[in-house]
Amino acid sequence: MSEIVGIASVTAMHRLLGLQPPKHPLVSVVRSTDIPAEATLAAVTYRMELYTVALKSTAAGTFRYGRAAYDFQEGTLVCTGPGQVIAVEEGHLNAGRGDAGWTLFFHPDLLRRSGLAAEMNAYTFFGYAVNEALHLSERERSTLAELVANIEREVGQNLDRHSRDILLVNLESVLKYASRYYDRQFYTRTAATGGHVERFERYLREYFDSAALRERGLPSVEDCGRALHMSGHYLSDL
Repeated sequence: MSEIVGIASVTAMHRLLGLQPPKHPLVSVVRSTDIPAEATLAAVTYRMELYTVALKSTAAGTFRYGRAAYDFQEGTLVCTGPGQVIAVEEGHLNAGRGDAGWTLFFHPDLLRRSGLAAEMNAYTFFGYAVNEALHLSERERSTLAELVANIEREVGQNLDRHSRDILLVNLESVLKYASRYYDRQFYTRTAATGGHVERFERYLREYFDSAALRERGLPSVEDCGRALHMSGHYLSDL
C-alpha cells in the first residue's frame, strides 16, 4: 500500500511546496510563479484537510483521483474538499513565468461560526472528481482572478476586526461564481448530457433486470455515479 501523507494546515501545504510560511494561518493564495523551480512533489498519496480552488495547477503533471487520471490544462478550475485523497504520479512543479495559474487554499476553521459554513454543502463541486473540472472562458477566468487578488491583498495586510469578514465576502463570491459557471457548463454540454442520461437509464434497466436488486437493494447515488464513471455529486447536479 502506498504511503499516505496528510496535509492538515495551510502552513503544511506551504512547506510541501517549498514556500515561506503563509501570511495568514487559515487562507493563502499560491501562484504558480511563486513556487521554487527546484521544488518537486514525492510520488505518494496526499490526504488534504483543506479546501482548494485551483485554476490550472501549481503542478505540471498527472494526478490520479479515484480511478481517473487527469492532466491539468490551461483554463480549467478544480475544487477539492477536506478529506479527499490525491495520488501524485508525476511530481515536478511548474514555476514557469508564463503560467498565470493560482491555487486558493483555505482551512475549514476560517468558516467557523459564519454564514458561509452553513452553506458549504450546497457547493457540491467540492465533491466532484478531478476529471469533472470546470472549463472557464477568458472572461470567467478574469472575474475569478479579480476576487482571488482581493483575497491575496487582504491576507497581505495587517489583520484587523474587518479582515475576516472581507475575506469571507470575497471567498463566498468565488464560490458563487464557480457555481454559476458550472451551471453554464452543464447547459452548454447538452449533447454529452443526453448521452449520460441514456447510459444512466440503461444502467438502471440492467440493474433491475439482474439479481443485484435482490442481493444489494436499491442502488445508491454513488453506485450510479461509479457505473457512469463520475462522482455521485456530479451525477446529481447533471
